[in-house]
Amino acid sequence: MRATLAASAITAACSPADSAKDAGKPAVIALAPPPAPPAQPLDTTDATHQAIDAARRATGGAYAVAAAASMGGDQRMLGTVYAPDAVLQTPDSSYRGVAGVAAELIALARRTGMADFVRTPLVTVILKDSTVGDSGTYVITSKREGAAPKVVQRGRYGATWKVRPAGEDWLLLSDRLHPDGGAAKPAAGRGAKP
Repeated sequence: MRATLAASAITAACSPADSAKDAGKPAVIALAPPPAPPAQPLDTTDATHQAIDAARRATGGAYAVAAAASMGGDQRMLGTVYAPDAVLQTPDSSYRGVAGVAAELIALARRTGMADFVRTPLVTVILKDSTVGDSGTYVITSKREGAAPKVVQRGRYGATWKVRPAGEDWLLLSDRLHPDGGAAKPAAGRGAKP
C-alpha cells in the first residue's frame, strides 16, 4: 500500500500540466492521515490467558472421562462428552453421531489394549459463540499385568468444543486423531504377528 500511495503522490506531484507553472518550487506531497487504531485492541490480557486456562482444565477433564469410558466400553458415558452430532475423523475413516464415535473409541481401546489415553494441548483458541479449538499431541499406552506400561500409539489431535448452555459442561463437536506413522498398531495378543 505504501508503494501505491508513494507512486500516486509522485505522479500527482510531477504531472506535466503543473510542471511549467510550478518550476523551481519544492514538491509538496500531501498524505492521508494514518488509520485510526481499532476501537478495541486485541485482548492479550490476563483475562484471556485465564479463559484459555479454564478451557484447558474443562476439556482436559472431559478427555479423561472419554478415555476412561472408552477403556470401560461405556457408550453412555461417552455421550456425556461428545455432542449428539459429533464427528470423529481418523486418517482412513470418519464416524458421525455419538453412537458411531463411541463405537470407534471403544474399538480403538480394545485394538490397542488401551490402559491410558493422554492428550497434551499445544494450542488452544477461544473462538466465537463459546467455541474452543484445541490441538496438540496424544499418547496411548497399554499395560499388561506385571509389565511396565508400553506406548502403543502417538499422534496429533485437533478438536472443537462447545460450551453447553448451562455454561459449566463442554461438548466435543469434532475430534481428529492422526497417529504418527499411520494407523494404530494392534497390541500384542490382539492380532499382532509375533
